[in-house]
Amino acid sequence: MTTKLSNEKKKLIQRFHIALKQAGMAKQKEAMLEELGVESTRDLAEAELEQMIAALTGSGDKWRKRVMAAIFAWCRAISYEADTATVKGIACKASGYKRFNDIPVSRLRDVYYEFVRKSKTTASVREFKQQVINKLEVCN
Repeated sequence: MTTKLSNEKKKLIQRFHIALKQAGMAKQKEAMLEELGVESTRDLAEAELEQMIAALTGSGDKWRKRVMAAIFAWCRAISYEADTATVKGIACKASGYKRFNDIPVSRLRDVYYEFVRKSKTTASVREFKQQVINKLEVCN
């Protein structure tokens, strides 16, 4: 039996699939639906779809903010003045995606941890360099 879907539900289903793809979880869709006891996204209620979309996109926004903060911190560590557009460009270059909002959560995590590591490395190198300079000043 086929039922006619409302335009609102069609849009929600489309947004759900886009959110899955952006979160890098498209392959887990079947398992998610099975866990909910349905065979298709068409079987989900509109409220369930909205909840799932919110859960999928919310974590992406959180990781996007973290990535931006980590890159800003790294830019400060290397004394490079950057604005939001530059930071997003760096994130895109680091992740291999053309648009910042297209980066899936899995890649955002990778980029975040890489820039946190870069900031720590930069700080430790700067500290070592300062120690060498201080030692040379004492010797002269």
